[in-house]
Amino acid sequence: MPSLLINHVMSSSQDSKIFKDILGYFSAFSPPEFSHLSSETPLGGALIRHYHRPQLESRLIAPCVVTVHHDLADTDAWLDLQKFLPRYREASMVVCLNQTQQALLAAHGIEHTVVIAHGFNTELIRLNRAQPRSWNGKIQIAIISKRYARKVKGESYLFELAKIIDKERFAFVLIGQGRLACARHLESLGFEVTCLENAPYSVVADFYQKIDFLMMISRYEGGPACIPEAVAAGVPILCNPIAMARDMVQPGVNGLYLSMDAQHDADHVFARLGDEDLLRQLKQGALSRSTTASSWQHSVSRNCAVYTELLKQMFSAFK
Repeated sequence: MPSLLINHVMSSSQDSKIFKDILGYFSAFSPPEFSHLSSETPLGGALIRHYHRPQLESRLIAPCVVTVHHDLADTDAWLDLQKFLPRYREASMVVCLNQTQQALLAAHGIEHTVVIAHGFNTELIRLNRAQPRSWNGKIQIAIISKRYARKVKGESYLFELAKIIDKERFAFVLIGQGRLACARHLESLGFEVTCLENAPYSVVADFYQKIDFLMMISRYEGGPACIPEAVAAGVPILCNPIAMARDMVQPGVNGLYLSMDAQHDADHVFARLGDEDLLRQLKQGALSRSTTASSWQHSVSRNCAVYTELLKQMFSAFK
């Protein structure tokens, strides 16, 4: 029996490693009745089109799905919400990565939505059972994200925070393209820093075994992917409570929320990390919540359930 073609429309020739990885998971974990093919423009013969940059389209071809990959509150002109809303209204279903996206779209009258978070790689992400301060005697805090020129990933906050917190208690692990400049700045302030700019994903995944906390300090996020990975690894998270972090981190259980005011967080978050009882509590909470993260198998399965429902609706309309 020929498979049902799902056409992932990218609407641009711009390469994206993240999109390539996601499409790889779709191909690997989709049920056999579906096949997936990406293209810059919509392909003929596809039963369903899944748009990933819908703002670049003048109209969508039904039946279709769109995924909201970014923070709808982002102020960047490229991501202006008004460019997306007409296409979201045209879509048969809008897949959100987090509940904040879903609530914002509902406020604009768009309620044909479902929340399906990004997943984690079950072959590479393993449970980290080590207690904090287990590596070199310092609390190892990881930031896992590419650096962007407009500092949307929180570099300004990080540098202000680094002026205040104790360099003898904390060390940093920076993973992502463009992070070497950040590492050098932190080193100039006296911090021990491990930096990986272009490591393969298998190496990045292995670092979840070596860190004590993940820190997510982005101003805007759709995901990020490191949140479900850290949750699955049982690593406590210090985060700006936005996007998937708000959905997946329970303050005082598997992490702590940051106010994004450096002095306040130094006094009320990082100062508390000297409390061994709190460290044990957060680690135990992180381990207990590790099963709440979705695998990529589960994430793809839920997307395919959306395709199946749309096909049922389409075929029933012809009866």
